Amino acid sequence: MDGVSQVTGYFRDYVSLASNATLVAQWDDEELFVAVKDDKNVIYVNVGIGDSRYHSWGSDDLEQLLTNALFFGGFPWLAAIPESGQLLPGASMDFQIKFDAREIIGGNHDAYVVVTARDAVSQQVTIPAHLFVYPPVMTVTPEAFEVVLVQGESTVETMTIGNEGESELRFEIDMGGDEPVLPPIPYDMPSKVTVKTKDKVAPTRDVAPAKVVTLPSSMGGPDGYGYTYRDSRDPNGPAYEWIEIATPEGGSGLEIDLLTGEDDAVFWSLTLPFAFNFYGTDYTDLAISTNGTIFFEDGYMDYENQPIPQENYYDINRFIAHFWDDTYVYPGAIYYLFEEDRAIIEFYQTSMCCPSPDWGTWQVILFANGNILFQYKEMDFGEGGGYGDYGVSAVIGIQGDAYTGLEYSAYTPSLEDEMAILFVSPDWLQIEPTAGTVPAAGSEAISLTLDASYMLPGVYESGFTIRSNDPDRLEFKVPVMMRVLPTPIDPPQIIAIEDVPDDQGGWVVVGWRAAPDDQYFSDHPVASYSVWMRKPYTSEEQAPILADKLDGDIGVSLAPALAAQLSEDGKWIGIGSIDAVQDSIYAFPVPTLADSNQTGAHWTVVRISAHTADPYNYVFSEADSGYSVDNIEPGVPLDLAAVSTGEGVQLSWSYDMDAVEDFQYFAVYRGQTADFEPVHPDSTYHRTTETTFVDAQVILGVVNYYRIAAVDHNGNTSELTGAVSGSLLSLMDGTSIPETFALHQNHPNPFNPSTTIRFDVPEASDVKLVVYNILGREVIRLREGYLDAGYHQVVWNGRTATGREVPTGVYVLRLTSKTYTQNIKMVLMK
Repeated sequence: MDGVSQVTGYFRDYVSLASNATLVAQWDDEELFVAVKDDKNVIYVNVGIGDSRYHSWGSDDLEQLLTNALFFGGFPWLAAIPESGQLLPGASMDFQIKFDAREIIGGNHDAYVVVTARDAVSQQVTIPAHLFVYPPVMTVTPEAFEVVLVQGESTVETMTIGNEGESELRFEIDMGGDEPVLPPIPYDMPSKVTVKTKDKVAPTRDVAPAKVVTLPSSMGGPDGYGYTYRDSRDPNGPAYEWIEIATPEGGSGLEIDLLTGEDDAVFWSLTLPFAFNFYGTDYTDLAISTNGTIFFEDGYMDYENQPIPQENYYDINRFIAHFWDDTYVYPGAIYYLFEEDRAIIEFYQTSMCCPSPDWGTWQVILFANGNILFQYKEMDFGEGGGYGDYGVSAVIGIQGDAYTGLEYSAYTPSLEDEMAILFVSPDWLQIEPTAGTVPAAGSEAISLTLDASYMLPGVYESGFTIRSNDPDRLEFKVPVMMRVLPTPIDPPQIIAIEDVPDDQGGWVVVGWRAAPDDQYFSDHPVASYSVWMRKPYTSEEQAPILADKLDGDIGVSLAPALAAQLSEDGKWIGIGSIDAVQDSIYAFPVPTLADSNQTGAHWTVVRISAHTADPYNYVFSEADSGYSVDNIEPGVPLDLAAVSTGEGVQLSWSYDMDAVEDFQYFAVYRGQTADFEPVHPDSTYHRTTETTFVDAQVILGVVNYYRIAAVDHNGNTSELTGAVSGSLLSLMDGTSIPETFALHQNHPNPFNPSTTIRFDVPEASDVKLVVYNILGREVIRLREGYLDAGYHQVVWNGRTATGREVPTGVYVLRLTSKTYTQNIKMVLMK
């Protein structure tokens, strides 16, 4: 080395020097410390000197020496064992080169093993080393969270970190993500107790007149960091539960006697039994000011209170203003009591300066979970000193910096005796575990706890970062959004679903009792109602629904079990909405898909939703049902006339089809007397949608009477026309005597309940006409005995010889004489 003495020892943890690196060398006792600095790292190399430790090297020598060396800074994956040794002439030594991939990321890694010796020929040998590490491949499922909770609820969500690679995955989770976190403020609380005081300029001071303003809202926030508050006036707010610690009242608190009788003083310091997190920083010490503040920074806070947040005169950012005003610790004192999970500070009988003859008593409670509770026991300061009462000149709230804070009130008579205000810390997201390893092809479940126990309605956004040794996902951010809904309002109640009277059907009216919050002074007033109808049932759904009905009468409500059955999501369609107008009862028309009629009840299932101004705060009523009925009968057919022809009796009439929306058919009735009255609808002789009909089933010379009625789709039948008569005047073939026996097919067929049977007899004979069932048993003999030659007709009413109705089925009609037998089949269908 340019005449430098031989160097003995070994080289350890070397690095190839980058072209932009610089060297700084420093002697320290028996070692030379060389600092290699580049734009990414600061690397230290120790070089043992041995007997020549006092010999100096030039900077060129050092640079040349380090250029061929390697330092595994943060990645100790390559090592030589042993690192040094001595060899006798002719001897050899084995070195182990150790590769260790446990602490490095996957991929290719290159380095050198440099062997140096006192060999005059070959003082240095460089051996290349290459390592390829199969990388882990991290998967995250899901990659984002959106959770909706109601105030007071909490939930646990699961995230899975998987490893699809071929080596172990290491991960750690860094909370915070995009959540707004204020930077920590350097803080060094004095170790001794001191008292700072300031002389008063005058015994009294002027204050601005009290402003006439609206009382603070019972809930507020979040501020820029996420703090919210509720007071005891809110239904979900804190309960006033006074904890007495003042010794004159029997409490066990400790008096801060250095503040008793003081004005504009600060007490340093009290050490908490836990770390209290305030705007993202943990504090274990705090200061108490007689001017109604608690703060965590060294300094002094005067009585000149200001709105929150704001840059104040005292350069103090993080403070709690429980009653920031010119208060005077007289005639009482300030007490404190620290427990494992809470710290209580009580301002006992504290007056206004200087002093006012009246006083107030209140306390501040700091909880280990970061929440802050103000409790005000007596706050009527009277009129002494012109200060008014109930906080008219005080500022109440918390502040994190000049731009972030949450004010409850300022210069407003906002306090009452026996009231509480709770400021809730935004610590709503917890993750467990926050670090771990995942084997190849394995996975790890991560639990996310989201807690809305003390959160106000609104949207809260946070997140976290997963750091890993996956070279493609060294960092992965997971956003988390929590939407907090207000406590649900109470639902409306359906009281009736009734048919619209005197209409053609298709409509019901649903009536409901208003939701309890449908009033002006509700915390969450109802703004509107929406009406929903359940989608049509499938055939599988309809059968049990109809079976669960008590009966078919109109007005029967849905059974509770059935209402629950019909509440599945995705089964409802919106019908319409109306504004809430603080009525006690509302009604709304609902269309139905079918009317109830003789075939059964067609139920329409309805529910009502009540909505507040918050689009996420709504509630549904229980489902109920009703059905519509067509209450209007069709009009009566007009101008009924009968004409006798060779084919039978031809009927005709007129009818205005356009005037009837739901016309279905005309019912033709036939009787044997002019004053016959058919029984609807069983005695229908014929049905047709035309305004003409030819009755071919008539007997020569027999007079028949006819009446017509119109029938709609819901079974409503019009009044009957007057009766007209008709008879068969001639035969279709023009002769009076048939040539052969014949049994004609009955008409109608199928039939219900009666059918007409025609048969021909060519000569006077004994004839038998009998009906049999399908098993061959005789049902009834319609004709038996001697008949004249001619065309004959008989009507069977579907009954046995004893008058009993026969069931639905197939029947055989047989005509027999001495020389003739014929059968036909008839179908009775009920």
